Amino acid sequence: MRGHSSSALVLAVILLITLPNCIQASFLGTLLFGKDTLEPVRNAIQQTEQLRQEVYGWYKHNATQQANFTVTPDPAEVYKLLPADYSGRSLVAPDGSYYKDVEGYYKGEWSGWDFSTQANRSLATDSKLSHTLADKAPNGSDEPKYVEGVDPEKLRLDRGSFNWLTTELSHVDVHLREEHLLPGNVSLITGSLSFNQPKGSRSEEDSVDFSLEGLHFLTTGSLFLHALADETPHSTDVRTSLSLIPEGNNETKNATISAINKAFQLRIDMLQRIIDSGSYDGDDSPSVSPALKHNCSLHVYGQFSSAGLFAEVQPQIDALESEAKHSTGISTIPRPQLRLSLTAFSPECQVVLATHRAAPLTGLLQIRIWKKAVNYAIIYFLVLLLQTYLLVQQMEATATPSGLLKVSDKTFLAQSVLDAYGCLIHLSVAVALKNETEKPLLACAFVSGVCFLGFGYRYTITVYRAQADAGPSPPTAAEPAAGEGENTIFNATLNVITPTTNTNTATANAETTAEADRARRRGRVIFATGLFLFMVGFFPIFTITLLLPVLYSFWIPQIYRNVMRGTRKAILKRCVVGITLTRLFVPMYFLLCPDNVLMSETSRWGWVLAGWLGLQAFVLAGQDLSGPHWFLRQSWVPQGAEVGVWEYHPPLSGAEEDGEEGRVYGDCPICLNPIEKRQKKQRRPAAKSKSWFGFSGSNRGYDRLEQAEEFDLPYSVDKSCSRHQPPPGRENRTTGVSGRVKHHLANTIHQMLAWKESLGAANEAIRGKRMDVMIAPCSHAFHTKCLERWLGIKGECPSCRSALPSV
Repeated sequence: MRGHSSSALVLAVILLITLPNCIQASFLGTLLFGKDTLEPVRNAIQQTEQLRQEVYGWYKHNATQQANFTVTPDPAEVYKLLPADYSGRSLVAPDGSYYKDVEGYYKGEWSGWDFSTQANRSLATDSKLSHTLADKAPNGSDEPKYVEGVDPEKLRLDRGSFNWLTTELSHVDVHLREEHLLPGNVSLITGSLSFNQPKGSRSEEDSVDFSLEGLHFLTTGSLFLHALADETPHSTDVRTSLSLIPEGNNETKNATISAINKAFQLRIDMLQRIIDSGSYDGDDSPSVSPALKHNCSLHVYGQFSSAGLFAEVQPQIDALESEAKHSTGISTIPRPQLRLSLTAFSPECQVVLATHRAAPLTGLLQIRIWKKAVNYAIIYFLVLLLQTYLLVQQMEATATPSGLLKVSDKTFLAQSVLDAYGCLIHLSVAVALKNETEKPLLACAFVSGVCFLGFGYRYTITVYRAQADAGPSPPTAAEPAAGEGENTIFNATLNVITPTTNTNTATANAETTAEADRARRRGRVIFATGLFLFMVGFFPIFTITLLLPVLYSFWIPQIYRNVMRGTRKAILKRCVVGITLTRLFVPMYFLLCPDNVLMSETSRWGWVLAGWLGLQAFVLAGQDLSGPHWFLRQSWVPQGAEVGVWEYHPPLSGAEEDGEEGRVYGDCPICLNPIEKRQKKQRRPAAKSKSWFGFSGSNRGYDRLEQAEEFDLPYSVDKSCSRHQPPPGRENRTTGVSGRVKHHLANTIHQMLAWKESLGAANEAIRGKRMDVMIAPCSHAFHTKCLERWLGIKGECPSCRSALPSV
């Protein structure tokens, strides 16, 4: 009895262990546990193993194991156009010096050839893919004779609407990712390839994009890649490299088979790790494939340019690559240029796409891109700090209500939007990359965000509120006259409607109208904000392209406000210049720098944008110097602008224009210092030519003591006996040198101040006014700097307390 019970217990345990697996494999298991998400992964492992067995069958000439897998080489004419001769040679024997890690970005130019007729093939072979030589060849008048197996109608459909046969050089971008299969010999290449149409082309498609997969032979710098359109539902097949690699060398063939086997094994190992993890988040929703632009696959042949002889240069390149990955501080050779020549053939579309032989693609390694990104982030971080410092200075200079009334809030609103965009873009890139560029980019995003939220946006709101509070108040009804007031009181006793009712009604109507205006304004703001967010969410590239010239017109609102209000000096001149330069850093870098971190093409629109922003800054600075309407004719001044603004600077008299003493203005009521007369500048006679330190003279510079009286000397000197004192000893030689350095530094500063005075005198001569003196409408005279600072706090005369117009 006990034996039966124990055997029953063991059977029950076995059933409990195996029941979940049995149930999960059945229909009931699907209902209870859900769908087996790992089944697609298991199927992928079986398919990969089948593909590997087919390659082995082809290699061992086993028709049963090979199944339907075949290798079809490209036409013989294609091999004559390749960037290098591969026939019969070993691709694992070194023939030059090459980079072993070619992961990075490449850009250059390409052109296309028709390969569907025998005549075009012969022409391409004879001209070596030179359109200049091909144009000189005689054109046949007969009907084109297509190569055997080519259907013209199917060929037209396969090619689609993209212009593959352009003779103009067009842009091509290549991105390569590398995984070393056989260290030192062969590696697996994946990536992307994009061909663009030339500018001004009438093709319906601007570009075509491909996915790449193939092999890279390190010792010869050769690439053999298979490319499929991104829109196709199929994936690239590394086995296609067998169709590209010329036969005739067993060493090359063995290395190719070993590399393909290693690639399949890596794929199987990756899938097995997914199974071991026990979960796979597959996308069960049916995906809608985009419409195919064409039906062209490409066989891509690539060849890197050699840097020199293998025995001499290759060890130095290896040391260079090792130092780039793990810096130890050793000296290396200058980095050789990374150049790649490409030739691509499409079996379906019968076209050959090739780069210019004299100008191959130029590349930038991935590791160098990250270093360039770090350098860019450091420079941009410093630019943002300078930009924030200038903004803080502007906020401090306009902290008073009168100063805020001069500033346009729209100017700093546009700059705040630029800062917000910069913060989001740098933050998104830093989170997506997760490499050594993450921290520098996050620092840029942080400073840009602080400049937006902490300063720019707050300053914009402050200016807006100050101007809203200082705006015109709603009109109120006038108080009734004395007689009307008595009549009102009398009528109040008779319970008759009085004028007080009319007054209250007018006030209520005015308040209602003002509230309606504010509501409409809020509605417009909400609508504009919603439209902006919608455009950014669904059309980001178009929105940024459209907003870029608008946002970089941020000085226009300030110029317009100066014109309408007749004000100037609303923004500090150093802020105008500094903010203009700092705001131009990002567009100038990405639009004009040929080696920018994005590898984007240069555009002359960068110069247009710089000129446009520079013109705005020039006009704004001119308003500070020459008045708010200096660039407008009298008839061009907008209606409603304050034209009759008081001119504070007095005109120069005839004596002052001749440099003689002019009008006497007395003392400044603010600083209590006298207002100097405008005297003619006396030019100091030129000193004798001496060396910079003055050691060439016999007196060692002691004959220039009169010029140094206003400076601090290292020792006390009496002018009356200075010429009779002997020169100091050697122990005082160092002090004398430092004194001369101070002397020349002071002379330099004085020269710069003299230039500034000359510029001020030139400005006075041009405008015909004395710019260092300001005379109020009440005829009180002040220093310009004193009154400008006073008007930043109070709008009344410090002497008679009468109201003063804004500057």
